[in-house]
Amino acid sequence: MADEESYLAGSQVRFIIAFDILNFIALITLSAVLLTAWLSPRIRRVPTWYLYIATWDIYTASYLLIIGQQTGSEPVWGWCLFQTVMVYATPIL
Repeated sequence: MADEESYLAGSQVRFIIAFDILNFIALITLSAVLLTAWLSPRIRRVPTWYLYIATWDIYTASYLLIIGQQTGSEPVWGWCLFQTVMVYATPIL
């Protein structure tokens, strides 16, 4: 049973890494878009747009909180709880 669990965890690592890389790219891209629009005096956006992009930025960052703890033993309980709160609270923003 333990060998089967370790095999499944090992075979899924590449998908976890791809998910983390895509989230990291999204975080950098969204942050760059948000900062560019916010710091540029010529770009005008409604406040709702800023809130929408910032919400996606927070949502993306919340999935990056437990990088390195996604396989193996259970992650730190506090980080896991904080990530859960961020993931489920962000759509309300």
